[in-house]
Amino acid sequence: DFVVLTVASDRTWDDVKKVLPGGAPFQVVLDPPADIGKPGPTDDDNLGAIAQAWGIKAVPESFVIDKKGNVRMYLINKRDWDSSVAETCLQALIDE
Repeated sequence: DFVVLTVASDRTWDDVKKVLPGGAPFQVVLDPPADIGKPGPTDDDNLGAIAQAWGIKAVPESFVIDKKGNVRMYLINKRDWDSSVAETCLQALIDE
């Protein structure tokens, strides 16, 4: 009983497809960087408005959010979500 949602701070869907050439088994939301249309590099060159609103400074980052909108787990850097350790951590949140 959960949903996996990826927020992709890419400029276009073609950029997303380069990272996920076989598609994704979950919903992907495009969150283009805020600098599109602005001249010159900015601090937020790689982050879209959604990522910035969550205070993300670099990607990837992962959040586990419950149905009430509470952040239950926050992870910096890439995680292997297929590992038994990840499954155990998520199950521990469910069992609380």
